[in-house]
Amino acid sequence: MSIMFNHNAIMTRILVALFLIFLLLLKPAIAQNNSISFEHLTSEDGLPNSTIIDILQDKKGFLWFASRNGLHRYDGYNFTTFKTEVTDKQSLSDNWISYLFEDSEGILYVGTWDQGLNVYNSKKENFIRFKSNPAINSIGVDKIRCIKEDSKGIIWIGTADNGFYSYNKHEKKFSS
Repeated sequence: MSIMFNHNAIMTRILVALFLIFLLLLKPAIAQNNSISFEHLTSEDGLPNSTIIDILQDKKGFLWFASRNGLHRYDGYNFTTFKTEVTDKQSLSDNWISYLFEDSEGILYVGTWDQGLNVYNSKKENFIRFKSNPAINSIGVDKIRCIKEDSKGIIWIGTADNGFYSYNKHEKKFSS
């Protein structure tokens, strides 16, 4: 009586066994990556206002918090607060921040509830204000509800009362 070995069947069984061992070893490594930790930020940590309207993490890793009492930037250690200053035309136009948006180029847009749109200049840490001014090509209303960017790089600003406006940032022009 002769015994014949089917080499293909043996190789298939060995490969299946190796694959199952591999899966058993891989499962604990995958399970370890699912842990999530939370850090709570309060006024005790330096957050100047406990009522936050909007939050954004920019491309540099900063966390930005919109409130009714200014704009707050958190670098992981400290808060920096930006507020309107009547005598400084490069400060925020209003302290009631209604919306935050960062475009594809890393430019931060800050919408206010009563005083228009602000664009943050990260090099100088100040703002360019865009307020309603019928005499020039500007945004038509001051109450900003949302800001988005389309695939062509046009910024769309949603307002509380008068619909949407577009802003061509390269030509620095608004359209309704």
